[in-house]
Amino acid sequence: MKNTAKKPATKKQVNNNNTPEWMTLEKFEMSFDHKVRLFRNLKLETSNSYCATPGTPLKFEKIKNEDNKIVFRVRRTGRRTFFTTCDHLKTQEVPAAE
Repeated sequence: MKNTAKKPATKKQVNNNNTPEWMTLEKFEMSFDHKVRLFRNLKLETSNSYCATPGTPLKFEKIKNEDNKIVFRVRRTGRRTFFTTCDHLKTQEVPAAE
């Protein structure tokens, strides 16, 4: 049986203008070396969120692009839908929940 699973994009893939490749894709699957803040709804309230463990495979789908802030729908295997922004994917320091 042939393995047809797609390899997740890596954080180091970059296009010509030094923008990470995942910023230009509509859908992608990826895991990060740092914690990623995931929000339970589109209000993006820190009190209603948690951090995904580094290395967790996440599926992203771009849903909004307003004021240079991209919002992604995030899915984990067998889990509910979460949301995050491009800012939370870029940074390695995740602010603590209030």
